Amino acid sequence: MSDKSSLGSSSPGSSSQFRRRAAIAIEDERLQDALEKATAKFRNGRTDALDALPSAEALRDHFKARRSFTLSQLSDYLQTFEEQARASGADIHHASDGNQACQIVVNIAQQHGVSLATKTKSLATEEIHLNQALESAGVSPVETDLGEFIIQLAGESPYHILAPATHKTKDQVAELFTQAKGQKVSADDISELTAEARELLREKFLEAGMGITGGNIGIAETGTVVLVTNEGNGEMVTALPPVHVVIIGIEKIAPSWHDAAAWLALLARSATGQPMSIYTTFITGPARQEDPDGPGELHIIMLDNGRRDLLGTKYEEALQCIRCGACLNVCPVYREAGGHAYGSPYSGPIGAVISPLLYGLEKYEGLPQASSLCGACLDVCPARIDLPRMLLDLRADQVEKKIMPWHERLAESGAAGVFAHERLLRLTTGALRLFQRPFKKDSHLNLPDRFNPAPGRQLPALAPRPFRDTWQDLEVKDPAGFENLRGLSRLQPSADDQSVPSPTSQLSFPPKMEEVHQESNYSSSWPSRRSYPDLSSQFETALTEVGGEVIRAGNLDAALDRLGDVLEQIGVERAIVNDQSPLNTVDLSARWPGVDWRVAGGAPEEFRSFSSHADIGISTAEVGLAETGTVAVQSGSGLSRLTALLPPVHVVFVPASCLTADIFTWTAARDGELPAALTLISGPSKTGDIEQTLTTGVHGPKRFIAILYDD
Repeated sequence: MSDKSSLGSSSPGSSSQFRRRAAIAIEDERLQDALEKATAKFRNGRTDALDALPSAEALRDHFKARRSFTLSQLSDYLQTFEEQARASGADIHHASDGNQACQIVVNIAQQHGVSLATKTKSLATEEIHLNQALESAGVSPVETDLGEFIIQLAGESPYHILAPATHKTKDQVAELFTQAKGQKVSADDISELTAEARELLREKFLEAGMGITGGNIGIAETGTVVLVTNEGNGEMVTALPPVHVVIIGIEKIAPSWHDAAAWLALLARSATGQPMSIYTTFITGPARQEDPDGPGELHIIMLDNGRRDLLGTKYEEALQCIRCGACLNVCPVYREAGGHAYGSPYSGPIGAVISPLLYGLEKYEGLPQASSLCGACLDVCPARIDLPRMLLDLRADQVEKKIMPWHERLAESGAAGVFAHERLLRLTTGALRLFQRPFKKDSHLNLPDRFNPAPGRQLPALAPRPFRDTWQDLEVKDPAGFENLRGLSRLQPSADDQSVPSPTSQLSFPPKMEEVHQESNYSSSWPSRRSYPDLSSQFETALTEVGGEVIRAGNLDAALDRLGDVLEQIGVERAIVNDQSPLNTVDLSARWPGVDWRVAGGAPEEFRSFSSHADIGISTAEVGLAETGTVAVQSGSGLSRLTALLPPVHVVFVPASCLTADIFTWTAARDGELPAALTLISGPSKTGDIEQTLTTGVHGPKRFIAILYDD
């Protein structure tokens, strides 16, 4: 089905391997504390974020229907995406498996003489083991996400989809940084550790000959790749190197910008509890001739690696996953066993399904068993993916293909035979009640390890009286009460029960792209979405909540005065500014003669050097999203992404006329040609990768200031 040649161990996900790794994790008290702290933070954040989102459940239903429909028409949407991406100047490559994808990247690197490549966090590249392939070809890959950078230094795989280094203490991180830097790095202050990572990686960003990213979404109607990050490293990797390579799974396609808006509205909220990730970058082709930064070439690798084989099968639903990690945070098995127990880049409930499907059930036969089938993963999934159902299907496949060890198959077969016959079940359980007496203590069994099917656990003893007898007594003694209980026991309506409509029964599936654009307008589909009578106040509230700063000004002149206050407060010596209204009408040097001003553009190396040492970057928002406190900054002639990225402080002018309610109203109203890069920014650069301690100023600015004025 897929490339399996680079997995290392012949059965990295066997039952014995999983139990061994899980036992080690469970015995590690520090690790257990770290896991609980991280997953609890993500769980609580998700709950709060979705509670604050109007019509969140309706949006999930809509998103489920859209993902299902898109996969049913995937070939058509892939063709549209590729045509539009090529029209924008991108090169499209197809990789049937991981080996082919790695070879494509290596070939591109060799054609350009690349020796250093910077990377963003990407599960797709972990899936195909790209780093090993690059190293074998003489290319040094550098992970730039802080968590990924930490585990790369440690020579480990990610521990969590969202927080790859959640298992590492600050002392362990400091020791890794000490080895990388060649001098002692203190673990006393996590913000200082983050600053060390910024220093270690800044020169890598500036020197890299290639940037490699995954892709969260591919928008078919425009051939746009969407990249979501929090630290600013995604912007660095896509703006600085001369070549940008995207590796994206073929399932990550959204038909339209409206569909992408729904995806983004759920992604960050489900993942980290943020209304919007700090950086959401829309990349449409390579840099244009007039752009002061960005890659000269954009290569998009469409990765199959077993995904097409799932289309039209009982496992197609797994391809709806958006990699938010919500299922990991609620899973009682993951929260105890930890990420490394799964032996795969994909851990938790989604990993227990995806890993056997992509790598082979025979290599990961233990993972479908690594679940209590409690259903919590289904409850929190933004796409409502029925992971418990697929876990049961995989278990059935194991039995059918005789993948399980013979003794387990024998035990399962025997149990099935007993449970299939009521009289035999009564006889067996009756005999077991007699045999358990010597081992019974209170309500548990104290079995010798050699006879315990679950070593290390106390198994519950059989109850003195079967529940079915108690249930039958209820029916005889209180028929009315029994009927009430039976009604409560129905977890869902039967197939012929029409009293509870399907959440997607009222949704139509438009067959054409123009109809998709019309039908997927979330703003009009859900009238209960919140409206803001004062967009400016909502924008200020939302941006302040995510760590940004808002300065109000009555008009443009007042806004410029407020900028002067900021320049004085910081003690600015060097400033870069995008050539954009309102500042392109101001004689900057005359108004602030003590500042060395540079307008975006000019000789790339000189501008890049100046930007790296600037104290402040100043730009103007194309739009402000009131619901999330987000601004959009685009690339173009005189418009550099480095302005909003390299200096430690970013100031953005936000005219009140550019404010709109949310991402849905923006995508519905936006028109005109797309720039090569358009970035939504929601506050200062952030990370929580070291002991879940939130710090700002990772790779992007430490301060983000919006000057909001009436125009």
